[in-house]
Amino acid sequence: MAGLQIVSLNCHGFNSATVQYIRSSLINVDCILLQETWLSDKTAYHLNDALSDHFICFHTSAMEEKINSSILTGRPFGGTAILVSNRLAKHTNSIITNSSRVTAVQLTNHKQQNIVISCIYMPWNDGE
Repeated sequence: MAGLQIVSLNCHGFNSATVQYIRSSLINVDCILLQETWLSDKTAYHLNDALSDHFICFHTSAMEEKINSSILTGRPFGGTAILVSNRLAKHTNSIITNSSRVTAVQLTNHKQQNIVISCIYMPWNDGE
């Protein structure tokens, strides 16, 4: 796995423009780290629907707490994802992080140390 190409992208919401950008510019990248997908656990399937022909998708949502509150105010709470090229899928395992703001995977690296890749969303604290 020498020479992995990894890109980080703040989506400001996963949508058709994000998919178009990934398909036009990042399709040959090994791993894409997405922040601010604004997808919940129930809507994370949009990642697979849009990109499963090229990537295996891992997603974590920090939005569940916000969605389950009685009043929805402000911006959604992040959501992170790691898209791993299908050619590396058989070498990839999800890591349980116990954090709604962290998505992590392990790439098994035959006869070498394994590689852990994590995508973390740390929003700016505006004092609210």
